[in-house]
Order: sequence, then C-alpha cells, then structure tokens
Amino acid sequence: MIYLDSCALIKLLRVEPETRALRLWLAERSEAGLVTSALSRVEVLRTLHRHLPHVDALTRAAVNRLFAAVDVYDITEEILDRAAAYPHPHLRTLDAMHLATAEELRSELIAVVTYDKRLIDVATEAGLTVSHPN
Repeated sequence: MIYLDSCALIKLLRVEPETRALRLWLAERSEAGLVTSALSRVEVLRTLHRHLPHVDALTRAAVNRLFAAVDVYDITEEILDRAAAYPHPHLRTLDAMHLATAEELRSELIAVVTYDKRLIDVATEAGLTVSHPN
C-alpha cells in the first residue's frame, strides 16, 4: 500500500508542479493500493475552499472519485495517542495524525507520499520509506 497525505491528494486534484511526476510514480506502482487517513477528507476540502473561489459540483465529484479510489483509514484511539505523544516540537497536529496513521499501517506500506518538509523529516526518522515525486 501507498500512504498519501493530504498534500499528495491535493496534487491529484489540482494541477501543481509535481502533479505529473506524482501521477507517473503512482502509475508505475499501480498494483499497490492507496490509503489515507479519514482526516484527509476534511483537509482536502478545506484546502480547496481556501484556494478556489467556489467549490462546485464538478470539484466535489472529483473529490468523491478520488476518495472512492483510496482506502480511508479510520482515526482510532491508538492513532490519537500516538500522534499526541510525538516529541517533535515542529510537527504540526495534522501531520502528526498522518504520521501516526502511517505508522499504524507500517507493515503494509511500501511508501508514504508527502510534500510536507516537516513530515518528510519525521517520517524518515521514524524509519518509514518516504517519497515526494517531482
């Protein structure tokens, strides 16, 4: 499985400089399932609302199609506890939630895809394989 954080998911919805490389990277690993935290549904839509003047029905349909293709992992008490316990002072709350979810799925993951520098550093330090195709 490949874990996609919200930054990666947004790149699959909006054309950004890394979008093409990410799509190619994922296509080369099409046999691997995709997974994200349930948190991503909120994060992705909130990001779209911040950056688009209006989130219309077409945009919502694209979001729904994307999430239909990705396994959404529920936020458990264990994930909340793990995220709260990280000692890294610069790790933001939502990134800690993504990291805790990825660590929960560690044995099934071939990579964590993120473009967030702090999350890249902490996930790498935690021993996860991290990718950020660009």
